[in-house]
Amino acid sequence: MHYLLFYEVIPGFTEARAPLRAEHLALAQQAVARGDLVLGGALADPVDGAVLLFQGESPEAATRFAEADPYVRHGMVTRWHVRPWNTVVGDPAAGGLPAARMLVAETARLRIRHFNLEDAEFVMRLLNEPSFIKFIGDKGVRTLVEARAYLLTGPLAGYARFGFGLNCVELKESGAPIGMCGVLKRDTLPDPDLGYAFLPEYWSSGYAFEAAAAIMHHARDTFGLPRLLAVTTADNAASIRLLEKAGFQYTGPVRMPTDAAELKLFSADLSRHAVGPREHCAVA
Repeated sequence: MHYLLFYEVIPGFTEARAPLRAEHLALAQQAVARGDLVLGGALADPVDGAVLLFQGESPEAATRFAEADPYVRHGMVTRWHVRPWNTVVGDPAAGGLPAARMLVAETARLRIRHFNLEDAEFVMRLLNEPSFIKFIGDKGVRTLVEARAYLLTGPLAGYARFGFGLNCVELKESGAPIGMCGVLKRDTLPDPDLGYAFLPEYWSSGYAFEAAAAIMHHARDTFGLPRLLAVTTADNAASIRLLEKAGFQYTGPVRMPTDAAELKLFSADLSRHAVGPREHCAVA
């Protein structure tokens, strides 16, 4: 059974919560680690509340969380209440219907699917690869709890908000996860962008291009996206070659708020070219 915990918050909540945020997030991560908390975050435009999704046999976990939350104890939350949510579609829906969008695409060798919390161990390994930290950045994920939090606030939140996000890429033959590939929507870029990362032992085998081509087809055919962007560091020659092979063109330098170094920005017009080899892609 699922339960929604609703918060109503004070004006200026975003600034007022700052001294309490670390304690609140620690409490949330503990709830994630116990399997109680599935997803949570503040509402936007305006930030006048928050919603947290819990799972369990009763609303007790959601109630305990609210009573212990520093936001509640220190008056940041003016009112809270818990309501049961009779979920019937999605992964994992309490009603038991299969997730219609779990599988994103298949290629000749790969299966591309949505991440779930069971992928935390793989994600922790991938995000701590030296190549990931060098070319993409250090996400500060060192534990399984932090990996689950990354999945909840990143890929899973993207699926819920936009319908897309980073996906797990696994070998079709063995089911082994080898990387991630998908579409991101960042506030700092005018259009969604393609993102990907693979374990080093699976480089130079064409997997990244195969996955990228499938995701580009999916972005155009399923979500109707006319254009995709991509960003990469200037010294990531392999990534630049992949983007150019996939039909992206360099448009100029760009700086992201979280990156000190200048990045290269690429763009692909999905409505004007073939978006990679169609014969390798079967979109779900």
